[in-house]
Amino acid sequence: MLKIKINTTGLIVFLLFLLSCSQPNPSNLQMLTQTTGVIGTNCYLIYDTQSREAALIDPGDTIPKLLAHIEKENLDLRYILVTHCHPDHIYGFYTMHLRDKFPDAKVCFSVEELEDMTKIVSKWKEAYPDEVSQEIQNSPVFLELFNMDYSTIGQPDIYVEDGQKLPLGDFEITAIKTPGHAHGSICFHVNNNLFSGDELIYHGVGGTKTSPAASFDAQVKSIRRLYTELPDETVVYPGHGKSTTIGEEKKENKNITLSKALQ
Repeated sequence: MLKIKINTTGLIVFLLFLLSCSQPNPSNLQMLTQTTGVIGTNCYLIYDTQSREAALIDPGDTIPKLLAHIEKENLDLRYILVTHCHPDHIYGFYTMHLRDKFPDAKVCFSVEELEDMTKIVSKWKEAYPDEVSQEIQNSPVFLELFNMDYSTIGQPDIYVEDGQKLPLGDFEITAIKTPGHAHGSICFHVNNNLFSGDELIYHGVGGTKTSPAASFDAQVKSIRRLYTELPDETVVYPGHGKSTTIGEEKKENKNITLSKALQ
């Protein structure tokens, strides 16, 4: 009977090598941000340095720095991801003609946001509370923002569902539905980074009192889901303001911690 001598140490090293080859290198995922628009919306560009595949997140207005980087690095823009369709997160479709500029990029947001954009956001004078509607009408800047041509956005190429995975080079972007601030809010998670839109911000949350499509009860459930499903070290990149972590927000968020919720 033939006996085969196995070098256990060598086998382990070989298996570890195979495992390392199958995992994406975290350093290959790069991110740039540009704050834009009248209320300072964070727009993010993420890309895999190996494949050059890229995604834009929340084009709130003009983003010349990010567009220049796409051209300079010869990036292949695969997706334009929208966390929610409030005007300050999608105005860049109107100002920069993004669909014309990047015809092959897939526009991605939830079906709920398409419905609310059609029924509520584009008809804000009737849909929003009187005090909110009046505040918009009294501000030339906000009036221009809310009177944008929503037909420039159109329907998404991908109706994003909870748990849906979007390949980006060696990485996967995972969609997490987080209704609350908006009916169809989506957070996008990739490589221990969470792009949270206005759902979860530094030591706070996006408001739920002004829009008929918002719900604080739903927001509490959504944010506590993020707290329990994501590691504490997950870096949160919000739609406004500075970054934070899941672990910090569990303890320090003034609206929703892991144990308390104060609207």
